[in-house]
Parts: sequence; C-alpha cells; structure tokens
Amino acid sequence: MKREDAVSLLRRVMVACPSFCAAPAVSIAKGKEKDGWELSVFWVPSASDGDCLEKIVAERGLEVVSLNGRTVFRSFPKLP
Repeated sequence: MKREDAVSLLRRVMVACPSFCAAPAVSIAKGKEKDGWELSVFWVPSASDGDCLEKIVAERGLEVVSLNGRTVFRSFPKLP
C-alpha cells in the first residue's frame, strides 16, 4: 500500500478499535512489495474489535497477519 494509505489506516484503526490505545508500538515501514508499505503494531485485537477490524480490512482490500505478537496490515502480494 502507499505510505499515505498506511497512515490513513492507522488513523482509522485508532478511532474504530478501542483496544488499540493499549498498543505499545506502531511502525510504518517498507514491506515486501517493491514500493509498498506495511503498518505493523504490537497489538492483539480484542474480541470486541474483530468486526470493525474485518470491515476496515475488507474495505481497503488488505490482508492482516499475526507475526510474533505483532498485527501486520499489508496489501495482498501482486501475482506475476
């Protein structure tokens, strides 16, 4: 995703998911895609945040993965 989209996503998740305020670390960094960015958060969404988070991810066409206690939001890899 574009860097601006990652920042916009961060803002949206902060407002929509109450448990996000407990996240101790957030980063926006270059992802696996050549020109793509990822939003990475040391945060495990609470059960009550599940529905709103799924809606945000579906609207933006993103994938969410959990890696070592982090929740990572990124674009789907492009097929060759």
